[in-house]
Amino acid sequence: MPQVSDQLRAKGVHFEELFHQPTFHATDEAHRLGLPVPDVIKTIAIKTGSGVALAGIPACCRLDLQRVREVTGDHHARLATEAEIQHDFPGYELGALPPFGRTLKRALYVDPLVMEHDEIVFAASPTQSLRIHTADLLRDEDALIVSMVGA
Repeated sequence: MPQVSDQLRAKGVHFEELFHQPTFHATDEAHRLGLPVPDVIKTIAIKTGSGVALAGIPACCRLDLQRVREVTGDHHARLATEAEIQHDFPGYELGALPPFGRTLKRALYVDPLVMEHDEIVFAASPTQSLRIHTADLLRDEDALIVSMVGA
């Protein structure tokens, strides 16, 4: 699997690479980069009866599973386990799953809070993050913009 940065270059998308000490949580990533936590998004894998979907939410928020179940129409939807993520997304490191629904052939749900930012940052690996214009990230995606976070 090509690196996330290579995938963006192949699409002609402009982005900035940010390097940092290893992190495994999006909030730690924000702190290492000296960024406000809401500027960083995390991609969460959701296991549904029809496969795995992706949710992009701000690092400062928690995914609301009840809301996920309503949005997906699957009352048994849940967070994917680490083993399921490794199986379904070989080549991507845990904690660094990109919000690339189309590339990964998965449904992508993006919380409207993400859309409030002109630029966002997401993990490409435990030591590399990418800063990208939100519109550029989502321009080729069939993302459904829907509230996915708890109050």
